[in-house]
Amino acid sequence: MLRSIRVVYERQRRIVRDDPRRRAAFETGLARLTGIFRDCLVENLDDAVRGRQWRPAIRAAAMLARESPRRLSQYLRSATADATSGEES
Repeated sequence: MLRSIRVVYERQRRIVRDDPRRRAAFETGLARLTGIFRDCLVENLDDAVRGRQWRPAIRAAAMLARESPRRLSQYLRSATADATSGEES
């Protein structure tokens, strides 16, 4: 989905490039949609890990690594902290 959104947005870029207000709205919209789909990747990764579905988990992690290495790092730190706190209980 994210790739498709980017293709559609890139086709529209030339329409907004000469108008600062439209260009700003364009960039805001693209950033919001990108963020939404990154959140979906994190959810997909988490669901796959919790379900011990390793292939989908690896696929989601690889996509998230390409899209946002920082978000993947945050997810891994959080998952590690959760696992560690669960072991101590």
